[in-house]
Amino acid sequence: MVLSIVLVLVAVSGCLCNAYHHCPLSKIKVTQRATGKLISGKRVYYVDVINGCRPCAQGQIYLGCRGFETVRKPDPQYLEVDGKHDRCLLGHGKPVYDSVGFNYAWDTQYNFTVVHAESSC
Repeated sequence: MVLSIVLVLVAVSGCLCNAYHHCPLSKIKVTQRATGKLISGKRVYYVDVINGCRPCAQGQIYLGCRGFETVRKPDPQYLEVDGKHDRCLLGHGKPVYDSVGFNYAWDTQYNFTVVHAESSC
């Protein structure tokens, strides 16, 4: 009986902890800027994805990237493009504590948006 009560309390406190540390996607900021460099005649842009939910890490961060194009594929260590699902995975899905960035080159800047992330504290 005592063990049952302890297990219930542990389960409830775990749920409360996860609910308390939920991070809205709006707290994960995507900024970008032109670097001033060119690749194959296209402007190079640097994208920085910033975790605004510290001290919690954000993992499995997906960016919406329907129609995203670049003349040089980003290093998959930083951005994996999944053309079938119109999304891109940051950093192999590993936890991001502060920020992660990558470069791409195209005529115009692409408007990346965060479509999924999982908080872990």
